[in-house]
Amino acid sequence: MKIIPSIPGVLHLEFPSRIELTLSMCRIQEFYESNHANIRGKVFSLEDFIATYYADGNKESYFDVWEGFNVPKSAIDEFFGLHLKPMDYRRIITTSREYEIARLWIGSDYQYLIATQEGGAPDVLAHELHHARYSMDDNFRRECKLILLSMPEEIYSSIRLVLLDEGYPDDDNIMADEISAYLRTSLKKELKKMFRNVPIDLMFYLTPYIDQLKAIA
Repeated sequence: MKIIPSIPGVLHLEFPSRIELTLSMCRIQEFYESNHANIRGKVFSLEDFIATYYADGNKESYFDVWEGFNVPKSAIDEFFGLHLKPMDYRRIITTSREYEIARLWIGSDYQYLIATQEGGAPDVLAHELHHARYSMDDNFRRECKLILLSMPEEIYSSIRLVLLDEGYPDDDNIMADEISAYLRTSLKKELKKMFRNVPIDLMFYLTPYIDQLKAIA
C-alpha cells in the first residue's frame, strides 16, 4: 500500500493487487454504503460481512469485482470510532491493512479517502475522484444535481434500479453521487454493458446528460 498524490483533502491509497485492495477496504466501504441493514453503520467483523454478502446467493466474488473505493470523512471517523473500541476479539480491527489505514487517517486533515489498484484503468480513478469532489465541492455537487434533476423520471429510475441491483443502498444522496459519477466518468462501452438488460435504449436518451456532466469544469 502506498500514498499517491491527489487533489487537496484526499488520501489516495494504491494497492499492488485486487485482493489487497478489497480486503483492505471492504469493511470501511460497506460500513458506509452497504445495502444490508446489519452491516451499514454497524459494528461487524470481516466474517460477518462475508457471511452476509454470500447469503444473498451472490455468485461473483466481492474480492474480484470491485476496482476502486471511496469513503467520506464522516463515515471513516465513525467506522474507526466504533471498530477501534475493544468490544470483543472479533470486532476490533484485526487486520494490519485496516490498522495502517487508521494510522494514516486519524489525526490527519484528510476529508476523503479513495483507494485503487496499481495499474488500474484511468476511468476507475476518475470515478473515485468524482466522488471526492462531489463530497467536498458544493458548486460541483450542485451542478451535477441540477443535471440529474433535468432527466425524465423514467430514465433516472431505470438507472437507479440498475444500481440497486448492483448492491448500492436505496439512499437518495448516494444514488445521486453514484449516478453522476458513472455517467460522467465511465467509458460508453462500459455504460452500455451496465445497462444491457434495461428494456429501453438508455444510451440514446442519456447522451445529452452525459455530455453536460462531462462539460462541468
